[in-house]
Amino acid sequence: MIVKQIDGLDIRDLAVRFGTPTYVYSAGRIRENYHALNSALSASYPTVRLQYAVKANMNLTVLRILRDCGAGADCASPGEIHAAERAGFAPEAISYTGNYESPDDLGQVAKLRGLVNMDDVTSFERLCRIHVPERISFRINPGLGRGAFEQINTGGEKSKFGIPFEQAEAAYRLARDRGVKRFGVHMMPGSSILDAEHFAQAATLLLDAVAPVFAKLGLPLDFVDVGGGFGIPYADHETSLDLTAMAQGLSAAIVERLDRHHLGRPTLVCEPGRILVGNAGWLISRVSAVKQSYRRFVGVDAGMTTLLRPALYGARHRVSVYGKSGTSGTADLCGPVCESSDFFARDLALPDVTEGDLITFSEAGAYGYAMSSDYNGRPRPAEVLIDAGSARVIRRRQSLDEILALNEV
Repeated sequence: MIVKQIDGLDIRDLAVRFGTPTYVYSAGRIRENYHALNSALSASYPTVRLQYAVKANMNLTVLRILRDCGAGADCASPGEIHAAERAGFAPEAISYTGNYESPDDLGQVAKLRGLVNMDDVTSFERLCRIHVPERISFRINPGLGRGAFEQINTGGEKSKFGIPFEQAEAAYRLARDRGVKRFGVHMMPGSSILDAEHFAQAATLLLDAVAPVFAKLGLPLDFVDVGGGFGIPYADHETSLDLTAMAQGLSAAIVERLDRHHLGRPTLVCEPGRILVGNAGWLISRVSAVKQSYRRFVGVDAGMTTLLRPALYGARHRVSVYGKSGTSGTADLCGPVCESSDFFARDLALPDVTEGDLITFSEAGAYGYAMSSDYNGRPRPAEVLIDAGSARVIRRRQSLDEILALNEV
């Protein structure tokens, strides 16, 4: 795959204007992604609410784009709640889905007016010491998990998330007895899933176990939050998630079980992140050195501090060398960080790369800048937005002084 332009703007011109490494986002692509997912789900189920997973990309401008599209904001920490508030989301549009919260975390959660998804009964009990919410749901571990990598699997018996099915009745009975008036149920079926059938399977497991609990306790079901996990292709051989098939299968599975237990039509809530912003982002880097050692190494000015996913769990991004195609052999693509794990890919087929060439990583809009760091004293990169043919900085490059700004001397 050869990438020379992003939304009609030349990558070389972007690199000259904004420097490297730099993240570039397409506002148009973000809007298209939101409307495609929302339309597919809304065509299959009467009331749908998309809560953007802020952790995927917390840039305030990105948040405002999704807010203007109609999305809510799903937050996993007080910092994300603060970002959603700064981005202008209405209080009732901000939800929380966390785990293993500190007292300070729960103090912020207690102020929310939106949905609150509790990961465990103990979290709920600690929240009640501060404030008893009007509306609550528990994150149920459906016993089924999937992820493109083991490290992003969010379900199953080894997952740290959610409560087992057999604890659901006790959890909701406790919430009812504590004075909660409105109830929902939550799950997270996995991460980066391209199999359309998986979401219906997970929802079936969830509601087969939890719907009888609601019927038995006589609780109204206000919403069903099926989480996120909607994947995007990261390689040429992968196929995009079939949104229509996913939505139809998911809706059919949910409706059948709601009708069986006379639970009406609660709001269907989803927490998409990657599928909204992942393919709307690129990381532009520049080759800093080519070394022939025991192997051929191509080093760029981005590293694991810029894009962590490959080093963290072996993720791969599609790579393009500006103005060059074909291959002159394989190389290990790495960064300048002083760590043995600072690699983007091993044995990657590349053209004849030389110092100064531009290398662009695609599908870098989710969990890219959001997971970056200034380890090794490497400043975080700039972020640039392209909207209607115009590019502008939406987060400036971190300076060396800013890395040390919080030090007390």
